Amino acid sequence: MSEQMAKHPDAASQATHKRHLRISRRIMASNAYTEISVDPEFRSMIPPLGDDERNELEKSILADGCRDALVLWGNTIIDGYNRFEICRRNQKSFKTVRMEFPNRDAAKVWIIRNQLARRNLTDVQRGRMALAWKEIIAAQGKERQKEHGGTAPGRVKQETLDPILDQVNHRTLDSVAEMAGLSHGTIHKIETVDNKAPEPVKQAMEAEVISINKAYEATKAAERQPEIKNQLERTMPQNVPEVLAEAFKQARDEAKRQSKIMDYWCIMSTLNYNVTDYELWLSDLSEDAIDTQLEIVDSGIKKALAIQKRLHEICAERRRLRLVK
Repeated sequence: MSEQMAKHPDAASQATHKRHLRISRRIMASNAYTEISVDPEFRSMIPPLGDDERNELEKSILADGCRDALVLWGNTIIDGYNRFEICRRNQKSFKTVRMEFPNRDAAKVWIIRNQLARRNLTDVQRGRMALAWKEIIAAQGKERQKEHGGTAPGRVKQETLDPILDQVNHRTLDSVAEMAGLSHGTIHKIETVDNKAPEPVKQAMEAEVISINKAYEATKAAERQPEIKNQLERTMPQNVPEVLAEAFKQARDEAKRQSKIMDYWCIMSTLNYNVTDYELWLSDLSEDAIDTQLEIVDSGIKKALAIQKRLHEICAERRRLRLVK
């Protein structure tokens, strides 16, 4: 090696230069990692990658480098967390681009819009993005009220809001839902589950073990019936469907039982009324209520006739048995 370098004086200097360049790049990369900060709130707004997605991304970066630039606001990442973590762990270089925002809310809106536009999110993830947007709208509304003494919002000082936020504050929640590609009703259900459901139900919905509608039904059932809530709180997310199926079956059976009791009550109450009293009572009801009463009475009469027929059959059978004796 020394003889070769002696024959070619430039070889040593080239080797030294390359070694210094590698060290320099490592120092530059180390400085870049140190300078860039991760804001926990911003990070939490971005749904995590699945294991398969993360593995594929890491393979791509190791093979081809980090092709997409990290997006920064100042030195804070607002897009590219997974790429940053993979590059830092594997000492890979990356590019950055910087965005300018007047405040945190404007940066949050950009994060939400960017995620909704570019990623294959689940409906639950899209709904939670819309709910984060809703919180920004509510916060901006409160800020406007403060600026106007707690009265009607009025106009906001121009320097306090980014044009994006000004646009957002004039959107209805239905428009935000439309941006997320969901109905307002679906977003309401996701919000209800996130705020009120037992934790296993939330996790089951997030993992798509159960649908948003089923999670909402479970949440409302848990609110009404403490025993269902207790069952759901003690189960694992993957077992939530079985617990719900059994709980809903019990609820349906109870509803049928209550319906039968109500039908019998209607029959007996109808038979106990005399016509005059019944007419006086009906005179205070609306047409819709009278139609409902008519349906109840018709149903009660049919069931009463069926009971009457069966009673006659039983009596006839008993008379026949007495004659035989």
